[in-house]
Amino acid sequence: MLLLLFLPALALAGEVVVKSNYPLKKGNLESFVKTAPPEVVVKLLKAIPEIKSVELKREKGRLVILVERYPLVKKVEVKGNFYFREEEVKSILGLEEGTPLLEENEEVYEELLKAAYREEGFLNADAKVKLVKDDEGFVTVKVKVSEGNLYFLKDARFEGARAFSKEELFRASGLKRGSVYNLYAVEEAEERLEQFYRSRGFFGSFVFLKEVKKEELGRLFWRALYPEGEGFFNSLSEGLKNAFTHPLATLKALVGSGRGAVPVYEVYEGEHYEIRFTGNRFFSSEELLKAVDLNAVSVDYFLLEQARRKLLELYRKKGFLEAEVSYELKKNEVRFFIKEGPRYRARLVVNGNELTLWYDEEKIEGLVNELVERLKREGYLDARAEKKLKVFKERKEVLVEVKLEKGYRYLLAGFEILSEGFEDIEQQVKWKLPTVLDYELIEHALTEVRQRLHEEGYFDGEVSIEVETRRKGNALYFFYFVRVKRGPRYRYGGALVYGLEKTRLKEVSYMLVKEEYFSKEAEELSLWHLVESDVFKSARVENYADRKEKKVYRLVYLEEKKRGLFELALGYSTFEGFKVGGAVVLRNLLGIGLINKNRYLKSDLYELYELALRDNFLFTRWLFGEGKLFKSYEDHAYFDLYSDGWSLMAGNRITRNLSTAFSFSSFTAETTQTEPSTDALKKLSFLFTHRKYFRLSYAAAWGDRAYSYAKLFARAGKEFRHSYGFRVKLWGGALWGNEPIFERFFLGGFKYLKGYDYESIGGPRGGTRAFYLAPEAYYLIKETFELIAGLEAGNAKNDEGKLFDAPYWNLLFSLGVRTPVGLIRADAAYPMRNTALSTGKLRFYLSVELLF
Repeated sequence: MLLLLFLPALALAGEVVVKSNYPLKKGNLESFVKTAPPEVVVKLLKAIPEIKSVELKREKGRLVILVERYPLVKKVEVKGNFYFREEEVKSILGLEEGTPLLEENEEVYEELLKAAYREEGFLNADAKVKLVKDDEGFVTVKVKVSEGNLYFLKDARFEGARAFSKEELFRASGLKRGSVYNLYAVEEAEERLEQFYRSRGFFGSFVFLKEVKKEELGRLFWRALYPEGEGFFNSLSEGLKNAFTHPLATLKALVGSGRGAVPVYEVYEGEHYEIRFTGNRFFSSEELLKAVDLNAVSVDYFLLEQARRKLLELYRKKGFLEAEVSYELKKNEVRFFIKEGPRYRARLVVNGNELTLWYDEEKIEGLVNELVERLKREGYLDARAEKKLKVFKERKEVLVEVKLEKGYRYLLAGFEILSEGFEDIEQQVKWKLPTVLDYELIEHALTEVRQRLHEEGYFDGEVSIEVETRRKGNALYFFYFVRVKRGPRYRYGGALVYGLEKTRLKEVSYMLVKEEYFSKEAEELSLWHLVESDVFKSARVENYADRKEKKVYRLVYLEEKKRGLFELALGYSTFEGFKVGGAVVLRNLLGIGLINKNRYLKSDLYELYELALRDNFLFTRWLFGEGKLFKSYEDHAYFDLYSDGWSLMAGNRITRNLSTAFSFSSFTAETTQTEPSTDALKKLSFLFTHRKYFRLSYAAAWGDRAYSYAKLFARAGKEFRHSYGFRVKLWGGALWGNEPIFERFFLGGFKYLKGYDYESIGGPRGGTRAFYLAPEAYYLIKETFELIAGLEAGNAKNDEGKLFDAPYWNLLFSLGVRTPVGLIRADAAYPMRNTALSTGKLRFYLSVELLF
């Protein structure tokens, strides 16, 4: 029964009503149909993924919009999964809470999941999927998984193989012992093996996968940590991947209780043919074998005749015009008899200019084509070549006469856009003039003009061209005049917002850029705001131009993130010891975009309790704010710090990347050891930030102490071909007044200047001036290993004049390993300034960061 959503609208057609088979998601559809034309409503509704169809129908003097909605996934319940996380299971099935259910066949989902597990080596995996749909079109998907054992590739068998050893065939198959069993690689090995056999004269051979045997490994299987492969890093990378993605299965393999798969191939070798060439001198036998390409199931006289013709053509193209080729087939031996004869020379004559060379059809064709292309690059766009050949057998020579016809030279002499607002596009062409007539250059400029018209809301804009030509000698000069008729500029109509669950419509309105006229910049900025809010999992902004009303209507289709999230962080470093952390994140509180994050972090050097409440769009798209309650402990080299308090921050977005913010905090800080004290402080801070490149801060504190400071952090980098590049970090600061020890600067240790003792530079009381510089180059191998080489330099002093005198610096070498759940990094630093702060030896650091 159709659910009636009573959404009246007084339009030209009379009353407008929307009916749907299931309830539609929240938004502003009710108010939107009151102002937008019905055809616009239909157009935008059809663009929503969960809407299956939309129709217009007249019914009793009113206009009815009939909407058929797909069933929506309400919940996905996954049980029995260990290897694939719940989110990964959803991704495999193509299901997510709140998204449309496009396929209602349960068996399709079961096969998808079983295939995904088999691809990862779980050969016995099974899955059951049940879809439970309620009356309102919401579906609960119940998934039950039985993963079974993970199988490594233990070995392979080749039944019926006699001509080659097992290891030769294993290498030819491309399989790797110790890798996780992969069905695709096992099936691909069939073709690899057939190609291997046929390339060695077994033309009638074929190979098929007979079965896959499942066996106990039965002994220490070290290949699980170092599978066979091409090169040390490839094998090590795959071994580490096994250890982190399948830790239990890898451990079982190492102790001999794991499971191994052994594909068994049935090999029919057939008869072996020996291919021999006699009389060849110019070409090697390997080159001739490749040219004849006898990769066929069987050898017969028809195939051999084809091979003979290929050989003749090969020789004649290289100038052996008198070459002869014959063959004979005796049992399993094919012999080609070749009489090469003399090689002819070529006398190439181009418009009277002569060149003598050995006759080589491909080379001569290339020379002629190069001459024609050179003429075209010079503007002779109609240039062509006529070639005539004459053979002189007595002189063993081929006369190649080439006549080049240039035609007119086409030159672009003028380009002008006879409308304002396109001067930059016009200049891009003009600075190249005069030049060869380049249609791509002109078309690119015209495309930019049309694109700009569209981006500024001139959807009916017209671009016309007038071309004037002048002839001088054999040159034609072209003058292009571009006329732009903008037409009316389209205004913004309404925006259909759809997909809300908890978010209030007013909150979305803060994020949408509102202007009188349509612009691409407003669309892109609106989309960026929606993503930046951290409320929506996905956001899409589409527009529809109403040619009658000269308005642009927007569809804002949204999918909200889960409101609750639990984070778990684990790690270890030689600097901080074991680390553990957890966070509970509550998003979109009260439906107004508030995000609450409650964190706890603990290591050997610090402990933190933090409760934060953040709003990324505070009553407008320009403002954001955050409040925090915190309590922390920090273990430093010369003092311990205990602090607790609260802070409020309000910021302003200047551009997408630039922002300013003011922060006020009130806290109590207690320090022990070097300078024991307990201070109640208030601090006002100003921050100027570019999210990619720098952060500048200035703060003034008062209370039991009065002091101020300024700090700058900057970074830059360049990547080349996604595999190597360089990065540089710069940090500096200065303090003034009666500052406490915990605000002073200390360098040395894991974070800054790894070649020196922890916080030794500036100790024991700390510096009031400091700087740190760290350039480094990196190289990424197989998207897993990152090799880093660089240096660190810095200093911390109380005397500004001596800050840059004899700074501390060290060389740095690092290896990072990217895993599916985090990063492992090993660092080695060598100090280049021997002092009491360094032993003068290499220092090693290891850090592991895992996030779940």
